[in-house]
Amino acid sequence: MLEFFAKLRRENRVVFVCVHPNEPFHLDILRESCERFIFVQKGRLTHAQDYETLLEHDAVRDYLGTLLERAA
Repeated sequence: MLEFFAKLRRENRVVFVCVHPNEPFHLDILRESCERFIFVQKGRLTHAQDYETLLEHDAVRDYLGTLLERAA
């Protein structure tokens, strides 16, 4: 799957990935495939330019919970 997303990026295609992560590999997909991030919670949008910036938001870390530890 990661190679498929990488191929699409090389072809300059726009791809939207919507994930409700519950496994560490879901975070790998986000980290390796996405250029920008939007976290949606209770109708509020949190924008981040990269994965590391996304994780700086308390709401994101709270949502991911122990999944972040398992993905490390």
